[in-house]
Amino acid sequence: MTVLNIELVDPRAKSLLEELAKLNLIRIQEETKPSLSSIAERIRKRAAEEAVTEEEIITEVEKVRAALYKESAS
Repeated sequence: MTVLNIELVDPRAKSLLEELAKLNLIRIQEETKPSLSSIAERIRKRAAEEAVTEEEIITEVEKVRAALYKESAS
């Protein structure tokens, strides 16, 4: 089975697709946008899996500060 994401430019195309669905040639599923809570949950899960250590944060801050100091000294 191949899944395609199609943007309908002409409203008549929707009726053609609906006719194909009635013939059981295609299946139409409207895509729903994710809710804010589901996005937040996904971010929390990813953050828990890829936890950043305090040492990594300090190292990154020092790199950024060094780069900023270098730019301001020039």
